[in-house]
Amino acid sequence: MSRRLIELGHEVIGVDNENGYYGYLLKACRRSELEMLGNFKFHNIDIEEAKADIFEGADVVIHLA
Repeated sequence: MSRRLIELGHEVIGVDNENGYYGYLLKACRRSELEMLGNFKFHNIDIEEAKADIFEGADVVIHLA
């Protein structure tokens, strides 16, 4: 979903605390692919601790956690 949104010209903000539920290498690889596309920002924090200003100006928030 993130890749497609970026390809359509949208800015994507990723938030994840990178806990051990999924392997770190898998997450790092996927994040790297998105970063290479541009228009992608990543915050390594728990979504419950994220400050609202991370999403300031966002038109849509999609929560997949």
